Amino acid sequence: MALFLPMNFPCVYVLEKWGLRWGVIGGIISTAVGLWLRCFINTSFYIALVGQIIMALGQPLLYNAPAKVTTNWFPQKERPMATIVGTQMNILGIFVGFLLPGFIVDSYSKDVVLTDDLKDKYRGQLFDMLLSASIFATVTAILVIATFREKPSASLWTSGSGGNQRDSSLINVSEDANQPPQS
Repeated sequence: MALFLPMNFPCVYVLEKWGLRWGVIGGIISTAVGLWLRCFINTSFYIALVGQIIMALGQPLLYNAPAKVTTNWFPQKERPMATIVGTQMNILGIFVGFLLPGFIVDSYSKDVVLTDDLKDKYRGQLFDMLLSASIFATVTAILVIATFREKPSASLWTSGSGGNQRDSSLINVSEDANQPPQS
């Protein structure tokens, strides 16, 4: 979280300059690479820390994407709800990320003597958890790279939908919010 605020503005710039597709790909690749580096937690804490930093650098790309997705993919009247749903999916992902480790890694009790065998067991469970997350993020990254598009095909937008006039910026600074910005 310490890197979110300083990285937020450069990431918004990336989303605006290079577009939604490249911003999301950058975010998901940084997440996958960071997760793979975190798998080295049992070998080197510093490598795992570098992985965490790489993930933190790309997270604002993914957290800022829902507004851009709704701007590119939804008609004007559906954008508020689509933005709410997209933003809440980030929170749901965080919830799942906190919930699942409890099912993978056994709980520790102060009453249990921490032997070398028990330490190895916990290390193995931690590695399995991190490896599972890394594999999931890699598969997701491959699917995003293969299928994610910047905008829908023109056939999805009809002139009567009320949403055919799109502003692809995250912030609409035009005088009338219902009109696209003037070029």
